[in-house]
Amino acid sequence: MFDKNFIASRYTRNGGWLHSLREANDETRKVVGYALEDKVLERTPLKDAEVSMLFTYMHRRFGLPSLGGDDYKDLSAGWLITTPMDDLALIVSPSFAGMGFSFMPVVSMPAKGRDGLQEITGERLQAMASAYERTLLDFLRPVIQRDMDFNVMGEISDENPVPDWHGGEDDDDDYDRLPRYHETCGLPMPDGVFGNKDWQQLLALLGRMGGGDIAKGMEVFVLGAEERAFENARKARPEILPIIAAGFFLAGIDNAREKISMLGVDAEDKRVGEFVRGAYGNSGDAKPSDWLMSVTEVDIRESAELVSAFGVGTHYMTKGVENIAREQRYTIEWARFVEISGREFDESLIPDVQYITGAAVEEWRRYVAVSGDTRLSEWAEELAGDTIGRQTLARILSILHFEKVKAARDAGKGLQ
Repeated sequence: MFDKNFIASRYTRNGGWLHSLREANDETRKVVGYALEDKVLERTPLKDAEVSMLFTYMHRRFGLPSLGGDDYKDLSAGWLITTPMDDLALIVSPSFAGMGFSFMPVVSMPAKGRDGLQEITGERLQAMASAYERTLLDFLRPVIQRDMDFNVMGEISDENPVPDWHGGEDDDDDYDRLPRYHETCGLPMPDGVFGNKDWQQLLALLGRMGGGDIAKGMEVFVLGAEERAFENARKARPEILPIIAAGFFLAGIDNAREKISMLGVDAEDKRVGEFVRGAYGNSGDAKPSDWLMSVTEVDIRESAELVSAFGVGTHYMTKGVENIAREQRYTIEWARFVEISGREFDESLIPDVQYITGAAVEEWRRYVAVSGDTRLSEWAEELAGDTIGRQTLARILSILHFEKVKAARDAGKGLQ
């Protein structure tokens, strides 16, 4: 009976050995066939699948292959996929030798020997053959890339439609049950990690740390690394602890507040939020605190180094080196401008433009230079001597330009 509710997924091995169903005994060879003449495969559209499409589909739906193979004979490592029967799995290893060599139904047995394989006959064998066929047909379920749906046979079309396997009358409900793409799609595979001389040793060590479970071993490894990272972070200078705490928020990790608390910092500390906004360049009109004004590039880079020990990104922390420096420079130079000008200066020197650009700043500098206001001119020339200074000058001039435009607009309203 066709199982409409079955959806194939990655098969998890719980010990035991995998034996080819085709080679189990004489009867399985007659019912299932061989790689060159797979009788079950021949009953499905997949007999005509292309190896490139099979590889693309498997990667998109099931992620990276996890079953080792022969680097000469096999196109890549393979996938171990579930079937409707717990003791039957399907190895998928795309091969240019043909589709029969790309699929291998395997029986999970408790021992390495052939004990029990002779008993796969009659109804049990027919059930396994049906389960194998059902899994093959499951590869007709579409996955998606951008707005294109495709399955193992290619793009979904009138000639290659979505299988009509739903139990009700609402196609949309069934469509929502279909896999869209694997969670690992888009994740990079760093050069030098897979297949290098230390790869197998690393897997063995992780497996040992996890009691045979590599995923558990990775969790143990990460927890150990975090413990060491916390030990070092807690020894940091007190004045940079809020920066380290902000680094967890800037890294975008889900448990940022938990880590901040473990660091001994209050996540609601105003300095934490202030640094986050400053690192993003979103401080707005708020005047920086004395603490933020005292933060140095050394403070930020030292904090970023400590945060990186947790294995999280520090991109926005390092961006904060420039953004925080820009905010500090603006605060200092605005105060200098007010002290020099007293907010009393010739507004006609401000260029009549829609918005302030680099060209408008240069034009204003030239106007100020010949205006006779020596102190203001010297201040502007000093600011223009470096990149952050020029950006600060543009920001201040933008404020003055806005005030000039607003005053003119208000004056026009008063005449109406």
